[in-house]
Amino acid sequence: MKASLGYTKKLNHGEAVILGMKTALSFSLKNNLLKKDEYYLINNHITNSKLPSNIKKFFKTQDLKKIMSFMLKDKKNYSDKINLVLLKKIGSPTINREYDKKNLSLFLKKELSN
Repeated sequence: MKASLGYTKKLNHGEAVILGMKTALSFSLKNNLLKKDEYYLINNHITNSKLPSNIKKFFKTQDLKKIMSFMLKDKKNYSDKINLVLLKKIGSPTINREYDKKNLSLFLKKELSN
């Protein structure tokens, strides 16, 4: 993901997927799709994997426009909203959930600035 955004080659595709999964996990919790106990169970598993899982180590708030631009170009999108795959519980994804760009941008801004 990062290489295709024109940043650096320090982040490979698999690592970008982990960052996306962890961010989607947080977004699932924030939107009351996922219960806290399941969030912590998955989050701890990702953390214990020793893979890069802190989005702030790779992206800064000033990268937000580029991140959003990249997300808008994703093949899952069919409108001006961003289609995400989120979790309702372990093993139960929710697909074809469209989110307003502004809502997602505000969430990512908080994730990158915390």
